[in-house]
Amino acid sequence: MTPLGDTPIESFSHETSSRKLKKIRCFSFQSDQLVRQLYFINVTKSWNDAQQHCRDEYIDLAIVNSSALIQEAQKRAGSTEAWIGLSKDWKWSQTGAVQSSWFKWSSGQPGTGECVTISSSGSWSTRQCSATYHFVCYNGECFRLWYQGLTN
Repeated sequence: MTPLGDTPIESFSHETSSRKLKKIRCFSFQSDQLVRQLYFINVTKSWNDAQQHCRDEYIDLAIVNSSALIQEAQKRAGSTEAWIGLSKDWKWSQTGAVQSSWFKWSSGQPGTGECVTISSSGSWSTRQCSATYHFVCYNGECFRLWYQGLTN
């Protein structure tokens, strides 16, 4: 298996159906031998509703625990803030506590909110979980497809 570093390996747009069709953008890249597929969801929801959407349609809200993932998530969020999978006791929704070296707080943060957004600069801010923002989901599907492609 040849490592791809932080190089994007795929970029395309498609639609998914839930209650209504929602346009999403998919980006795949490899970091630390794991390929994650990030989806920027171009609708706004509260953190809990965003997490539920991600869990229903993908795996979960994005875990951005490397510089490559932070850069990719911020690039996809563009000029808007977007929910990521970090909340309350500074734990990722799927994998647990954040390593202290990966806190990327904006100036004056963390604040009093219990859920976290990523900005266009890649820095994190706490927000009230009931506020509505766009969000970034992730899926591990590309890893399996990419790995199968290498072994076939």
